[in-house]
Amino acid sequence: MLRLSASAHHRVSIGLISACLLLHDAAWAQPTPAPSIPPAESSPAPASQLSAPQSLRWHWQPGRTYTLETDTETALSLEPLGEAGEQLLHLVQTTTIQVEKHPSGKVLDVHFTAIHGTLRAQSQTFYYDSADAAASHPALVEMLTPSVGISFRLIYSADDRFVRIEQSDTPSPSGGLLALANVRDIAELFRRSLEMGLPRPAVRPEDTWTSDETITFPQTGPMKIALHCTYTAETQRAGHPQARVAFEGKFQRLAANTAASPTTNPALPQLQDGSQMTGQLFFDLDRRVVSQSLFQTELTLEKDGLKLPIRQTVATRLTDLKPNPSH
Repeated sequence: MLRLSASAHHRVSIGLISACLLLHDAAWAQPTPAPSIPPAESSPAPASQLSAPQSLRWHWQPGRTYTLETDTETALSLEPLGEAGEQLLHLVQTTTIQVEKHPSGKVLDVHFTAIHGTLRAQSQTFYYDSADAAASHPALVEMLTPSVGISFRLIYSADDRFVRIEQSDTPSPSGGLLALANVRDIAELFRRSLEMGLPRPAVRPEDTWTSDETITFPQTGPMKIALHCTYTAETQRAGHPQARVAFEGKFQRLAANTAASPTTNPALPQLQDGSQMTGQLFFDLDRRVVSQSLFQTELTLEKDGLKLPIRQTVATRLTDLKPNPSH
């Protein structure tokens, strides 16, 4: 039987998969077995409907609860570790966002409610379910359980501009996937992921823009990515007009001794050249939300002299939007 913690190689692979998962800790999802976005239900809207620029920014409705499902599949090649095949980690995370009025405008109570998934390696499959830890593999329990139940608050103005993070009473994770991150770091990653690829000014179909992001990930250090985005079309999906945005970009690890990266920790996995991201998202023009998105990433990380290629697909969908329990 494969013991996930029995060898240094497996510890390295689990650690790198954990680091890679943080790249999209809050990006959004689509059901198993393979994340994908189905085609639009109809052809693009007539040109007469597309002349006015559209704001593609989240509009949070007080008194509503948003439920997101994030489906992440991460594949790590085992050949650099001297083994055949690859290690495949598939996780589905449920996140709820309850919105209420606040003196500053609005408050978003974010809660990571559940995680379940599988790890496949060496012709064996190991299971994890946050609702049944006793039946889950111990190594996956150690890695994933601290992520379940994390909560924090995001404060926005009345016109949906980010104001600040307010930490909830949830303690910082003491181990597992988020061992090196405190709740404020997690909240910042989540907040940035909500806006990734979205333009600040209003746009119309065929407009292009670049979304520059510099984010510090606890287990890989600071990274920069410039996403080149295109508003490709307005389509109909699930009875709502939706803006389709396609994007692509390359990751760049920031050099040491810069304002954004004053130091470099040699213990962290090092991002290698050629790491890139592609994908698309759909913005619901009626409800003013990102209804679905797909991020596909190819990374090469170096750790302890080993270069490991990692493929990751993170898809997301809004599964529910309903009144808060108190309303």
